[in-house]
Amino acid sequence: MPRGILLSVAVLVVGLSSCKRSPPEPPKEAPAGAASNSRASLVDDDDDARAIEQLRASGSDLSRPIVVDQYLYFPNEEVANSVAEAMRRDGYSVEIEAPGSGVKNWACIAKKPLMVTPSGLREVRGKLTVLAEQAGGEYDGWEASVTR
Repeated sequence: MPRGILLSVAVLVVGLSSCKRSPPEPPKEAPAGAASNSRASLVDDDDDARAIEQLRASGSDLSRPIVVDQYLYFPNEEVANSVAEAMRRDGYSVEIEAPGSGVKNWACIAKKPLMVTPSGLREVRGKLTVLAEQAGGEYDGWEASVTR
């Protein structure tokens, strides 16, 4: 299972650049999007620490919860919907995305305001990794926009 980091935190005078990690199958990264916000995508403790610093350096107010997007992938729509329902009961807003061209897995993009701290992110990552693996899927990391 490929793991990588996508950090794109570039502050511009008029706007911020945007990017998002692609699903793990096939392993590739999506190109940067339109200038609208800055995002950092993560998969482990070291990545979390680097992204937290990037968010802070870009002016994000980490003293309050910010919306964090979590990415999970599943082999079929039924499993994706089942996991999405469990996540909704836990306070997440969840979108399901069908596989695109050349991609087999269904994506669950779950959003929830969280305190962005190393221990908080580690706990959430652990829970979502177990949830995904129990359903035959995988947890692929998180990203958060710069919030001022």
